[in-house]
Amino acid sequence: MNIEQSDFITPTIFVESLESSEFTGFLESLNKSDSPLISITLPIAGIDPLAALELHPDYEEKFYWDHPENSISISAAGKVRELKSTGKNRFKDISKQSLLLKNDIQAYTAINHSMSGPLFLGGYSFTDHNVGSVWNKFGAARFVLPEWMLIESGNLHLLTVVIEKKERKAHDIYQEIISRITDFLNIAGDIESTHNGKSASNKILCTLESISDRKKWTRNVNKAKTLIEKGRFEKIVLARSVTYTSSENINPTIVAHQLREKYPQCYNFLIQKDADTSFVGATPERLASFKDGVFTTEGLAGSTNRGTSAVEDAALAKSLLTSEKDQNEHHFVVRAIGNSLQQFSDRIEHPRQPKIKN
Repeated sequence: MNIEQSDFITPTIFVESLESSEFTGFLESLNKSDSPLISITLPIAGIDPLAALELHPDYEEKFYWDHPENSISISAAGKVRELKSTGKNRFKDISKQSLLLKNDIQAYTAINHSMSGPLFLGGYSFTDHNVGSVWNKFGAARFVLPEWMLIESGNLHLLTVVIEKKERKAHDIYQEIISRITDFLNIAGDIESTHNGKSASNKILCTLESISDRKKWTRNVNKAKTLIEKGRFEKIVLARSVTYTSSENINPTIVAHQLREKYPQCYNFLIQKDADTSFVGATPERLASFKDGVFTTEGLAGSTNRGTSAVEDAALAKSLLTSEKDQNEHHFVVRAIGNSLQQFSDRIEHPRQPKIKN
């Protein structure tokens, strides 16, 4: 039984999927296959992917990505395989590694959906080599094939589990599949008991440990302005880091929850490398998307505070759109993106004038 994509999945459809002739045939094929990895994707009853992540605290590797207003969310945990690379060829290298690893996976999916099947989760650094005490654990290019992945797309929920075959027969593999799925079916009850119990603390009191020296920061700003005035650069983006120490342990999934509640128009993400290292954030800017041969990206340039009233908000927006400084910055970003994509594109389209993104 191969289910067509639908926004309405009943809690029992996954049971029907496991009893289908297609799935039975897939299990029988495992006894003849040399593939070391097995991937199973099934529709499942509605579970908040972030809640599922919170209720699996024993995993060190965790992933979360979501855009609340677009009604899409992904969570995953565990590490079955890891892809790593560094240097200027890291993109091609990861692509080759992923293709090779896909050949080692025998996959079954009960539903036709663009996100069915095994996915590799991770990312690339902007620089060829990711060094330094803060980022070196993430590497210049690192992707993970997780043990499980939960996808929420509208009213549709998909569970993908990846299993090591380890020379086991179909019957033993089937038992592990049932065990893994049952774990997620029990989550609903765990959510109910957690809700009736003590709420997790979301008030993390932090004390400032260190901050970049203000005089050094001012010197850097003045130096950047001088370089731009001399024509050495058109745009320079400066950044500084701040270190805080918390009075209690910080739960990355709680931080991710607070971000998605506060910034529903942003892309919220969490990459937890180990129990002590997480990258959590929210960004309004989409780096890239690919669909039907079309590559879409966006550039944000210029920002201002929100107003305390609708009138003030509108005035600030108008000021931003008419600002010469912000117009110049925006046109620079559009030109830079276009120049980078030119060699890979048949045609590039973009609006002639910028618009406000709230």
